[in-house]
This record gives sequence, structure tokens and C-alpha cells, in this order.
Amino acid sequence: MSAADNKFNEEELRRKIREELERKHSERKSKTKETVEQAQPMAQPVNESYFIETYIRRQLEEEVYGAHPEFVKCENHLNQIRWLTPLEMEEEFEFFPVEEGFWERLRNKWFGGPRVKIPDTAEIQQMIDKLRTEFEEDARKRIEAYKAHMQANKKAFADDLEKKIYEEEQDRFYSQLKGYYKYKNHIGETAWMTPEEFENQDEFMERYYTPRQILLRRILTGAAALLVLGGLYAGWQSLQPETPRGYVLVETGGVKGSLYIDQNLAVGFSPGVPYPVSEGRHELTVLASGYTTSPDSLEIEVAAEDTVSISFQLKAMSGKNGVVHVVAPHPEAGLYVDGDFRGVLGDTPYVQLPEGDHTITLKHDYYLPTPGFHTFSLAAGDTVELSFSMRPTRKKESRVSASSLGLIEVNTNVPGARIFLNGRPTGFQTDYVLQKIPFGRHVIRVELENYKAYPKERVVELNKDRRKAQAEFTLSATLRPTVIAVEPQNAPLFLDGKKLAVGRYSGKLPLGKHTITFGDVKGFYTPPAQTIEIRDELENSFNFSYGIRLNVDMTPGNIRDSYGPVRLIPGYIVKGIEFKRSTENAPEVVEMPNGLGTAWQMGFAFQYRNPPGSDALELYFQVPSPLNITKDIVLKLWIYNSREKYPLVIGGKARYRVILNNSVVRDHMTVKNDLSAAGENTYETVTLSRYLKPGLNKLIIATADDNTVFLNLWKAAIR
Repeated sequence: MSAADNKFNEEELRRKIREELERKHSERKSKTKETVEQAQPMAQPVNESYFIETYIRRQLEEEVYGAHPEFVKCENHLNQIRWLTPLEMEEEFEFFPVEEGFWERLRNKWFGGPRVKIPDTAEIQQMIDKLRTEFEEDARKRIEAYKAHMQANKKAFADDLEKKIYEEEQDRFYSQLKGYYKYKNHIGETAWMTPEEFENQDEFMERYYTPRQILLRRILTGAAALLVLGGLYAGWQSLQPETPRGYVLVETGGVKGSLYIDQNLAVGFSPGVPYPVSEGRHELTVLASGYTTSPDSLEIEVAAEDTVSISFQLKAMSGKNGVVHVVAPHPEAGLYVDGDFRGVLGDTPYVQLPEGDHTITLKHDYYLPTPGFHTFSLAAGDTVELSFSMRPTRKKESRVSASSLGLIEVNTNVPGARIFLNGRPTGFQTDYVLQKIPFGRHVIRVELENYKAYPKERVVELNKDRRKAQAEFTLSATLRPTVIAVEPQNAPLFLDGKKLAVGRYSGKLPLGKHTITFGDVKGFYTPPAQTIEIRDELENSFNFSYGIRLNVDMTPGNIRDSYGPVRLIPGYIVKGIEFKRSTENAPEVVEMPNGLGTAWQMGFAFQYRNPPGSDALELYFQVPSPLNITKDIVLKLWIYNSREKYPLVIGGKARYRVILNNSVVRDHMTVKNDLSAAGENTYETVTLSRYLKPGLNKLIIATADDNTVFLNLWKAAIR
């Protein structure tokens, strides 16, 4: 396409856009003018010809527009009638469809109202013909615009659906043909072609894989690499010689304690039962909380296939003692009190010590404690808590010969469980093969949050004849699917004191009873804590909701709303409930007696008109969504009878009315209190609950039509 063609198309497109904008602007100005004319009927000359013309217009509109199903009869709050298409109704917020049943339409047709006698003159007939032609042309244009809009929507939907179906059928067709593959270019477009066709073109650059194909390729590649590495490692381990071992038999005098071999916890130790140890020299001790050990430790020499018997005496501590609680992130760290080894932290977090001064520190092969030690004074009966943080240091190299190492394969039915070897975390998760494990007897344990392991632990043994052992566990879930929903959707949920979700939670929770608490949400009452019970069911479902809370205050000098923006407009009402804004014909601000400040003095709007109208205040305020009312919402009015009558009035009636969202809540309400009784505890209440709606609400406080006394409105509040 040439540059001249491009320029022509661009200019043509711009011309069409300008014409469309001018058309819409003209329509909007026409609608605005028509609305203004219809809203001000008093501006038209009121005579017989005017009523005849208005009657003819309504009859012709009913006849012309009512004959087309594309038009819907609509009216506003002033009972004005307009005929609109569904397309026009989407942009209309004043007029709403008229809901009429069959019998109501029949009654309106035959007994709708007094019929106007139309003079049979040439001028009248000419006006009728002209208006009918105008209405029919207007109806034709608006129906064409509506049908064009519907046709454009159908075409757009059909094009999108056709494109999606074509892509699906194309993928299904070529995926069944041998030798065809999907390729993509730099902008994401795809095409099916053979490898030969791909080599002979330069638009499509690479092969396109679905997410499933990508995942499968990665799994196969990883499995092949693991298989090769595992085979190489197993072959290398099978060539290593076995490390000799012996046994130690420890007696504790009937007291159950923990055995430590070279300051390492002997997992699975039981007094009087032989425990496997590697060949060589070892230092042994037995520790138990609340007991002293004699001797402190023993050194033994263990030969291969030999059993060494030793004994310790454990005596209960006497005298004045205290307790020390040590907290650190690595439970496998060694605990030292006054330079003596007292076990690993995970086994002895609480240490009973005699009163006096002590020094405690921790030791770990790969971490250093911070601070280096704690020095403290312990009194009898006291409990002291000490905290350490651990920072990593250089890892020590193993001194165990590679010929005396084996493998332990740990498997679970649910992968991802943490593996513990001889009571210490390995840092690995199932399914996994633990490598470089010294020959001997080992205890394997697994842990997975919200699961219970069966059996609790397994004991395996590695030697030169059995360099690989296997430990299998079955994990049973302690969680059940649970859905917890709350309204409003921004409300925070807490489960047993911990934050769970905002608005809605869908997941799994442990079986049993739990406490649900709720966070504060602006504009709502916070519900009390609730107890829920998670049962062994397919799904547990719970629903909660907040109650709305309004806090609006208005005085002549201050208007505020704790939930959202608020606005107060002075004005008056002449007839019905139609509020007119005005700063001149509106309630006046006057001084209250007894130093109570200022108040609105409310009476008539126009002294020399009939009717004189009513002073009114219009308040706009926000109500949160969803509209869940758990406590009655009331309007409090500190309104008083001033006993000052209107000019030239004999009797005195002190009455007011309240209008909410165009609904009269109270009318002709007699003021109960005189101005002399004004005070914080002297007010009247009006219940607003049934008239509220989510979002923006409009409240009008005005004097009643039959009021003849000036009223003082000191303040008002919505609670």
C-alpha cells in the first residue's frame, strides 16, 4: 500500500470520527434541552391550547413508540414519561422502566383518565400530522441505531469465537499428523509445518512447546541425570571397605537418662541394652534432668565385635536449686554449664542447677553462638531464660574413612517430609538417599507439618555386607479442607491468634476446635470471637458477617462522618419531597440559650407565598457494603420547640418530617421538648434501618407542611 493510500485512509478515518463526535454532542445537547424543558413545566404558557398540545403529544408518543417492541416506556420521580431503547437506557440514570401488569394496562387503556375533547380544525389536524411524522422519523432513526449496535456486538462475538475454534481445530488436526510440529515467531504467532519447511523459511524462529510438554521434558532430563549419578555413586560406594564396630552396655541404676558418646546424643539408647559404637576410644556420659551423674564421664576402648559394660550412678539433686531455660535456633548444639558438657540443647532445654553463679555456652560444629556465653546468678526457686543466636562458620571435614560409609534411602507416601538421623536434622526431605553414613546402628525419623508418621521411627544398620538400608514411613494427614468466608471482603481473619486470610480462606486446617477472631474494619462492628470445629468431612464451611456501624454528626459548625465523605446542603421544600438548594431561603443559624452554642432555626421558606414552603437540610452520607444491619440505625435529633409562632398565626403546631432516599420516614412528627429543656440528654430518635442502602444516601430534615412554630435544631447524629 502506497503512502498516499495510507494518508487517504487516515484522513477518512479522522473525518468519520469527527462526524461521530459531532453527532453524539448534538444528541447530548438535545437531551439536555429536552430534560430542562420537561423539568420546568411552569415556564410554558398555561392555556387551553397548551393542554391540548400536551395531550396530543402524549397520545401520539403512546401510539407511535408503543407500536415498536424496541421502545420501553419509562418515567422519573416527577411522573414524566419518555420512550427509550435498551441502548439509551444504559446511559440514562433519571428515567426507569414502568412496571405495569395486564390488568393495569387494560385499566389505563379504558379508564386511564379524563379524555380531552380535541377541536376538529385544520390547524389541529395539521399539527397532529406534523407531530406523527416527526415521531415516526425519530423512532425509525433510533431503532436503526439500536439494531446497528446489536449487529456489531453479534459480529464481534462471532469473530472471537470463530478464531478460537479455528485455533483449537488446527492444533487437533496437525497434532495427529506425523512429521508436523508447531513453531512460533517473535510476536507469538504460531504455525504448523514440517522440519524441512521450517528450515526453508525465516519468519518462525523456534519450536513451540505446551506447558505439559515442557514439564515432561524437564522431568525426563532430571530423571536421566539422577539415574546416571546414582549409578556412579552406588558403584563407588560398593568399592569402599566396611568400618569395624563394637557394643557398649550401660547401666544407670534404674534411672532413665540420655547417653552421650563423644558428646553426641545416642538416639535409641536404653539402659541395659547393648548399643552399637564404632571401633576405637570413646568418652561416655549419662545425663538426666534433676540428677547428678557419678562419675561425670568414662573413657572406654571398644574393639571390633567386642561388648564393653559400664555403669553410672544418678542421684537426685538436693539443696536449693533453680531452673535455666536455654533458647537457641539449633537444638543439636551442645550445652556446657561451667565448662562441663550437659547434653544437647534439644534434649535438655531446661537445666536444673544449684543456686549461685554459673556460666552457660553452646557449641556446634558449624555454628558459633552469639553472645559467646551467659554469666548469671541463680537464686533458689527461680527460673532464668537465656537466648542465643547462631551464625554459621566453616564446615569441618569428615575424618571417617570412605570405606566405612553407606547409604540410607528414606521414602514416604507424601514427599517433602524432613529427615532426622539419630535425632539430628539432616537438611534433606523425602524421598531422598542419605549418603556417607558411617557403618553402625542408626535411628531414622521423619516430620511433616500437619501429618503424623507411622511408625514413629525406624532403626537401620549399615555394615560391609549391607552398605545400603531403606526406611519407609506412612504419613497420615491431620488437615481437612475448610472454607471460611466473611463479609465485608476486606475483613481480616485470625485463627487461634494468627492471621489466616482477608475476606475468604480456602485451604486445609487441623482437625479439632479453633477460635476465629476478626480484625477491625472501618464502618462495621467487629464480631465477637467464634469457636469452630473442623470435622473429618469432605469440606468444612463457615460464614461470618460484620454489622454496619454509622457514626455521623452534624452541627451548624461541624459535619463529620467516621466512615466516608459527608456533605450538608441548606435549602427548602415547597411541595411534596422535592428539595431545592438555597442559601437565602434556608434555615438560619441562631444562638442557643444557656451557652449551648448555635443551632439551625427552621420555619417557613417564603413569608409572602402560599404555600410558604418549609426550611430543610439535605445530608449526603455513605453506608458501607454489604448492608448487614445487626443493630438498629437511628437518627438522633436535638430539636426543640421555640414557642415563637409564625407571623399572623393564632394556633401553634411544632412539627417536622424526615425523608431518607426519597422515602418519607416520619411526617407531621410533633416536637416533644421545649427550648428551655435543651441539653445533651434531651433528644428524639427516628429509626432509619429499613430505608438505608449501600453507598451514597440522602437524608432530608424539614419542617412539616402544617408547622406554624419556629424550631431550633441544635444538632443531629446517626448511630
